[in-house]
Amino acid sequence: MDIAIQQVCRGERLEWHVEALGMRVPFRDRASALAFAVRLQERVEAPHWLPGKVELLPNTSED
Repeated sequence: MDIAIQQVCRGERLEWHVEALGMRVPFRDRASALAFAVRLQERVEAPHWLPGKVELLPNTSED
């Protein structure tokens, strides 16, 4: 996944935008934008469990 950080001028103030998958999230400072982007990348790269076919073992207890 491509994640981009851009500095944007909004009138007299500067904002930082993190863009990914066509979504844009604004931040007031570079540090916050960078922290968000790093965390997002970590979560994207983390292993994910996807549900699939589950085979149940037969119940062999004599309860």
